[in-house]
Amino acid sequence: MPLLKTADVTKRFGGLVAVNGMSLEVNSGQVVALIGPNGAGKSTLINLLSGLYSPDEGEIHFNGDAIENRTPAQIALLGVGRTFQIPRVFHRLTVIDNVLVPVAHRAVISGDVRGRARELLELVDLGDKAGQYARELSGGQQKLLELARALMAEPSLVLMDEPFAGVHPQLRETLIHAIREVNRNQGTTFLIVSHEMPVVAAMCNWVYAMHLGSNFLEGTPTEVLEDERLVDIYLGEDEGVAS
Repeated sequence: MPLLKTADVTKRFGGLVAVNGMSLEVNSGQVVALIGPNGAGKSTLINLLSGLYSPDEGEIHFNGDAIENRTPAQIALLGVGRTFQIPRVFHRLTVIDNVLVPVAHRAVISGDVRGRARELLELVDLGDKAGQYARELSGGQQKLLELARALMAEPSLVLMDEPFAGVHPQLRETLIHAIREVNRNQGTTFLIVSHEMPVVAAMCNWVYAMHLGSNFLEGTPTEVLEDERLVDIYLGEDEGVAS
């Protein structure tokens, strides 16, 4: 059984069909990329999967449970973490307190929990910034912090929306390393929206290419990235998909 499955998911905003009958499957332990030109519906799909939006049609299942009508908090409790295209960190909290947000409901945060938070900060190369305020970090560092915070909840699946966009190459390598380490050592599954094709080719097991809100292509990175139709949709020349 797939860890995550969508079946014919559609989302409309007035007359705009942002996601149009999208179906995909993500198996446990995979690192899956979601690519496609701007406006293809990728971020909207991530928002549907994380509960920020509810679909107008279709089904979303996580670990066998229907989640299409659940809140973001309910979906997070099931084991789904996420990061955002524009980082949503708490600027007035310290870096380590940002990481501790997923466990802030506990009456007492033990030393072991704080130790885990520090381990995650070391993973994303922010260990020396634990006591700084999050607002003092660069945009790329805030993306690293968001990943550490998402991992603090020990999710089975992490949804990442454009994690590499606008990130300094050195920080990008740190981010890639962290994703690989957590995937390899803990079996955490990742679904990553990205335009960074070299990164997709290097680290993903499977790729979905969206166009006009639908699943246009899928396959291994080699199969998808070498398909001439992918160039067509990025250049706006494809005529094989209905508008």
